[in-house]
Amino acid sequence: MTRWLASGDRILCEAAADAVQNIAQADITIAADPAQLDFQDEASIVFIARKAAGYLFFSPVAAASFLISLMRGGTVDSIKQLLLDPLLLNYTGSVRELLQQRTESETGDVLEALQDCLQRIDAYLAALGTASGIKELRMSEEQQTIFNRSLSQRMSKSFEQARAELPLLSLVKRPVVLYGRGSVQHVARQDGSTHRADIMFKTLGSEFTFPRMMHIDELGLHVLLRILRAEQRVK
Repeated sequence: MTRWLASGDRILCEAAADAVQNIAQADITIAADPAQLDFQDEASIVFIARKAAGYLFFSPVAAASFLISLMRGGTVDSIKQLLLDPLLLNYTGSVRELLQQRTESETGDVLEALQDCLQRIDAYLAALGTASGIKELRMSEEQQTIFNRSLSQRMSKSFEQARAELPLLSLVKRPVVLYGRGSVQHVARQDGSTHRADIMFKTLGSEFTFPRMMHIDELGLHVLLRILRAEQRVK
């Protein structure tokens, strides 16, 4: 993965991102291979860090742990900014927890950089909480409705695309329940008679981390990720 990200090649970098995302453990931590790096070449280290931040963005713990491993080689300030934005700014929970854990094991300049990141994100969240009380900055009900409708449509479209990629789902009967607390089915017996089966609904839930800037500045976030992924070194 270190060589793939260092190459800057889109296919190899996407393969590195897929390798991380396909691992079942959501909060996996990774580290750069020092044998593949020249820490005397600061521009090269920063280049790899920017590729990691761009391509591993949707695996924030993996991306942050990779950047921290690069900081141990001496390139701290530039990589610290990537830890702050886009990672810590978008994934305050998981990345912040990782940084807090690493402050117990890191030393020197890396430790100071992590502590500075934590202080700055705390100040940002405090200021954000203060600004939330300003009515002029709040979305109107109409704007909230438009945003929620757009998000719902995009989520529905993504579910349909996922179903299309799994042909076996077409063999499964999928009823749509508009309202109610349960469903009624008539189950056939061997003698040909049927009996009524009442199935009461239960609550099922799942949780996933959503980047903060997707709500605040979605276009700006996409532009930043495209820049991090597309830029190349001048040979």
